[in-house]
Amino acid sequence: MSGAYAARVLGPTKLGLSGLAQVLVAQAAALTCLNLDIYLTRKYRALEGIIQSQNKLISRHLCLRLFGCLSYISYLVVRSWPYTRDSNLLAMGATFLALGQFLSPMWLLQAQGKAKLLLIFAAIQQIAVACLVISTITKESIAGADLLILGICSSAASLTGWMFALKENRIIWPKDRSELQIIVGEIIEARWIILTGLAIFAYTQFGQIQVAHGLNPEAMGQYRTALQVANSVGLIGSSLPLFYYPRLIKIANRNPERVWDEQKSLARVASYLTGGIVVLSLPVIYKLYPVIFGESYIAAAPAACILFASKMIVVINGIFCWGLWAAGADKEMFIVVGIAAILSLSLNCALIPVYGLTAASSVGLLSEIFVLAAGARLASVRAKIGKKATIDEE
Repeated sequence: MSGAYAARVLGPTKLGLSGLAQVLVAQAAALTCLNLDIYLTRKYRALEGIIQSQNKLISRHLCLRLFGCLSYISYLVVRSWPYTRDSNLLAMGATFLALGQFLSPMWLLQAQGKAKLLLIFAAIQQIAVACLVISTITKESIAGADLLILGICSSAASLTGWMFALKENRIIWPKDRSELQIIVGEIIEARWIILTGLAIFAYTQFGQIQVAHGLNPEAMGQYRTALQVANSVGLIGSSLPLFYYPRLIKIANRNPERVWDEQKSLARVASYLTGGIVVLSLPVIYKLYPVIFGESYIAAAPAACILFASKMIVVINGIFCWGLWAAGADKEMFIVVGIAAILSLSLNCALIPVYGLTAASSVGLLSEIFVLAAGARLASVRAKIGKKATIDEE
C-alpha cells in the first residue's frame, strides 16, 4: 500500500532516483558482508554450547561490518559534494539504510532459532514504513524522502534485533591482531560461499543497475514498482530459509542421506502452492496495475508479472540451494550460481537497451529457472552418491 502511494505521489523519476540509491547500498553491503551469513549461521551452530567461541565469532564479524559501514558512509559524505537539498536527503536515506543492512543481526537470530522474531520485525517494519510514508510524503517531497523513511525503519529494526540476539550472547571487542588473523582464515574457509554471494548479487541486481544507467531514472522508477509487487511475495521466499536452513543443517550433521528426502518433500508442497498462486495472481496483477500505481507506470505491468513468477520460483529453488549449503556443497553452488550470473550479465547487456523492463525481468526469470534445475539435479546426484557410499560400506 505504501509503495503504491509513494509511486503515485512522487512520480517515476523521483522514485527511480531513490531506487538507484537503494541498489547502490545493496551493492556496497554485498561487497562488505560477503554473503557470510550462510557461513556464520553454520559456524555458530557448529559451536553450539561453546558460548565464549560464539561470542568471539559474533564480535569479529560485527567489527568487520562496522568498518565497512563507516567506510561507505564516509564515501557518501564525499560523493554528495557539492551538497544540495536533493543530494543531502538521498545521502541521509542511504546512510540509515546502510546501517540497517550492513549491521543486520538476521543471521544470528536465525542461528539462535528465533526465526519468528524476524518475521515479527519484518511485519512491524512494513507497518511503520507505510504509516510514515502515507503521513509525511506529499507531491512536494523531493527524491529520497521514501528512502529516508525506509532507512530509518531498517536501522531501528536492526537495533531491536541486536537487543534480542544479545540476550543469549554478548559482544567481546577484539583486543589484539589474532582476531584479525582468524577473520582472514574464516574468509578463506568461506571463499566459495563469498564468491557465490557475489554471483547471486550479479544475476539478481545487475538488471536494476542496467535499467537505471542504461535507460533513465523514470524507467528505474517504473521498474521499482514491479519489484515492489514481486517482493510482496518475495518476503515468503526469503523467510522460509529462516525456518528450514537451521533444520537442514541439523539433518545434514546427523544423517546427510535424509537431506534429499526432506528437500523433495518441501519442494513438492511448495510447487503446488506457488503454481496455484501464479496462475491465479498474474491476470489480477496485470489488470489492476494501472489502477494501483497509476497510468504512468503501466509500462511496468508485464515486468511485474514476470518478476512475480520469478520470486515464486525462488521459493522452490531455495529449498535445494539452502540444502546444498547445509550439506557443505559450497563449491558446487558457486559453479551453479556463477553460470547463472554469466548468462544473466550477458543477456542483460544485450537485451535491456533494446527491450527495456521486460528484458530485465525475463532474464531474472530465466536465471531462477536455471538455478532451480541445476540445484535440484545437483542435490539428486549428491544423494545418489551418498547412498552408494553407504551401501559400499555395508
